[in-house]
Order: sequence, then C-alpha cells, then structure tokens
Amino acid sequence: MSKLYYEPLIDKIRTRMISWSSKSFSFAGRLQLIQSVIASISNFWCSVFKLPKRCLESIERMCFAFLWSGSLHSATKSKDIAASNRGSWIWKKLLKLRPLAATFIQHEIQSGKDTFFWFDDWLGIGPLIRITGDIVMERKLLGIELDSLILRIPGN
Repeated sequence: MSKLYYEPLIDKIRTRMISWSSKSFSFAGRLQLIQSVIASISNFWCSVFKLPKRCLESIERMCFAFLWSGSLHSATKSKDIAASNRGSWIWKKLLKLRPLAATFIQHEIQSGKDTFFWFDDWLGIGPLIRITGDIVMERKLLGIELDSLILRIPGN
C-alpha cells in the first residue's frame, strides 16, 4: 500500500492531536484520548486495510509525542513532570497544614502488629523519633531497630 492511500489516516490523527494540543490535558487525559479516540480510528482502518509498518510507526510516534509533551512537535519532556517540580498552590497549602493535622491523628495499638515503635504516636506525645531525634538514626537506641513494631519489642 502506498503512502497516498494511508495519508488521510495520518492527517486525521494529526488534526485531532493538534486540536487537543491547545488544551491543557493531564497525562491521564492525553492517555485516555489516545486509548479511546486514536485507537478506535486506527482499529477501523486496520479492519479495512492492511496498513504498512511505516504507517503504524508514524502513528506511534505521534502518540508518543502527544502523550509525553502534549504536542506533536516535542516529546522530550512531560508537561506533568515540569509542572510537578513547582507543585500546585493547593498542595503547598496542604503541606503547610500537615503539623496541624498530625495533632488529630491517634494510633490505637490493639495487638501491636500494625504500630511502629518509633514512627507512630502510640503514647500520645507524638512519634518517639521526633523526641529522640538523630540519636536513633545514628545507632539503635535501647536495642530497638528503626522498623520495629510494638508487637516485637522485648517484654511485650
């Protein structure tokens, strides 16, 4: 099959992607468009014609570029990765509220199999790692490993 016959398919897919490029879709949104719209168009053409490898490779290149960069011209860097370096304003606000939220979190020991000795607030005074600080990080304090559960502490 010559390029003349499958060029309308390439043009149709290119036109769709160019129209989507002006919108700010997330990575998941772009993936959904490729999986539903582009795959449907390609599958229809594949059911009617035996498309050559270079046609399928061209479609794949366009999908790759659109998925990772949001445009057909550059596939070097994801929009989402670039945006995540800055972080959204709401995420920054939530991170600032983390210490306030921590005061409302309590851990019920029960059997001790899900409660970490150093990292969970099982005494009501906060995680012990905050009280002891770096001394625990440098060596085992009281012979208790950093990843120890209450259940495994000697004497329980």
